[in-house]
Amino acid sequence: MGIYLTGVLPAFFAVLALRTNDFRWKAAVTLSCLAMMALVALGRGLPSLVWIIAAAFVFSIVGDFFLSHKEHHPSYYLFGVLSFFVAHVGYLLFTWLNGSPRLLLFVLLLAVYGVYFALRLRPAVEQGALAWAMFFYVVISCLSLAAAAGLLLPGVARGWMILGIALILFSDTIIAEVDFVGNKGWGFLILPTYYAAHISILYAVLHKG
Repeated sequence: MGIYLTGVLPAFFAVLALRTNDFRWKAAVTLSCLAMMALVALGRGLPSLVWIIAAAFVFSIVGDFFLSHKEHHPSYYLFGVLSFFVAHVGYLLFTWLNGSPRLLLFVLLLAVYGVYFALRLRPAVEQGALAWAMFFYVVISCLSLAAAAGLLLPGVARGWMILGIALILFSDTIIAEVDFVGNKGWGFLILPTYYAAHISILYAVLHKG
């Protein structure tokens, strides 16, 4: 039960972020997840691989900064995608070092999202560099979820990690729909699922310990 109390503070900051749309509260959600991991790691000695997730959270904050301020500079969206790509590298390393990706699931996910990207998203993205960045981001997102499914960890930890990566993939899909395809009505789903993803990953890491 104590593990789930670590999600209370991030959830509180998530509510403030949703109410204010202030980047400082947005960053506080992920920072508080990171702080909870650090406190538990120092207190009971979580494996060193936990710091890979901590680094991924840092890059998520950087990516969130760029996307939250994308109207200030035309390159910020690209920088945001690249930052989240590095975050996924962290998730992928953590999951791969604790198991092995489910190849069939990766192929199926990539087939579905490859078609989605080619037919729905790519025609809506005007910048070539951004389109390539988004394509590779799609690939690593699918690989991250397939790797999470192949975790060789206790069932609870594996379940939370799968949920966390799946929520990130879902949130990113909605971002694509809102920012490029034009389905603005779906925007309310982006941040709650994004914050829930980080809390889920926090729970996965703590259950692993």
